[in-house]
Amino acid sequence: MCQVLVLSVFNGFEGLVQSLYSNFYADVKVLASKGKTIRLSIEQVNKIRGLEGVKGISLIAEEKALLQNGEQQTVVLLKGVDNGYSQVSGVPKKMLHGVFDVGTIDTPKLILGSGIENAIGVESDKNLFPVTVFLPKKKQGSNVDPLSALSEGNANTSGSFAIQQDFDNKYVITNIDFVKQQMKNPKNKYYANGLLMISVIALVCFYAAGNFYVVREASIALLNMDLKGGETIPLGWLFWIFTIIIPLLYMARGIQKKEAVLLRTGLLLVAAIVFTVRYYYHVMPAEVAMLTGGIVFIALAYALIKYLHEPKYGFTYRQQKDLFFMDKLTVESLVIAQTFSGPQLPTDTGTQFGGGSGGGGGASGEF
Repeated sequence: MCQVLVLSVFNGFEGLVQSLYSNFYADVKVLASKGKTIRLSIEQVNKIRGLEGVKGISLIAEEKALLQNGEQQTVVLLKGVDNGYSQVSGVPKKMLHGVFDVGTIDTPKLILGSGIENAIGVESDKNLFPVTVFLPKKKQGSNVDPLSALSEGNANTSGSFAIQQDFDNKYVITNIDFVKQQMKNPKNKYYANGLLMISVIALVCFYAAGNFYVVREASIALLNMDLKGGETIPLGWLFWIFTIIIPLLYMARGIQKKEAVLLRTGLLLVAAIVFTVRYYYHVMPAEVAMLTGGIVFIALAYALIKYLHEPKYGFTYRQQKDLFFMDKLTVESLVIAQTFSGPQLPTDTGTQFGGGSGGGGGASGEF
């Protein structure tokens, strides 16, 4: 009787361990026989997909990375996955905060293990500023400057998962194309600032196209409209609504999506609202208006600083970190980890519950 009870207990433990590992790993994994990467053609991928009993396949690229949020940083295993990952893994069903969304190559998102979330001090579902990801560049020699051997990318967090401590304290999941792009040191990385500027210019130009002042004065200059001092333009009421509503919509959308560009552009365009209204309607003397506005904004800024001294809902009063000033970064841990860790070859360790540490199937090309 005692023997039956003991075996029954061990049966329960085995089932628990299997369920924990199967939530993170796939049932079957395909690894490179040598090195860390595997190359598959479309025909090979289709053959794997067509095998009897194969429900789904997912392509995975995994590498050590350094995650930095302000002054807090930690070394993680960054797992890039494709859209088929939810078919072979139970991670999407184990979300602790936020949603399972890895984003795209242009707007990647990070899904953090709950331990990683605490280590870098973010609320993964309310992250306003992006987290910086440092990855080793592919095919870098051993005699290069450590900083030049790393690529730098930025990504917002979309959520966190909680499965088991070994996974929660080690893994971060993101878009596979983002990982491949960073590891290959892509040429378009230098256009990040340019794209940001284009976004700001597009938002400002859209607002200017409907701003009452711009439309009225352009109508006089280009269409030779003869308007007196108090006269308005056709559909003037519509342009007044546009002038006031659009910056507020920018800010509302920026707060909703935790998008700093929309939020800051909206705040900047509030000044355009004040200028436009002030240009046509003199409520009070300019010096009184400036003094009153200054007092209001100083009081508002002070109240927000006090309220956001501890980050709330993904917002903080702290200045955003310099995302491109690498000489302030402590990267020794990542460099040492990459230098002394050789290729990870598959080993026969008996019965395993799955894999997914690198490779897989799902697309052609090298990754």
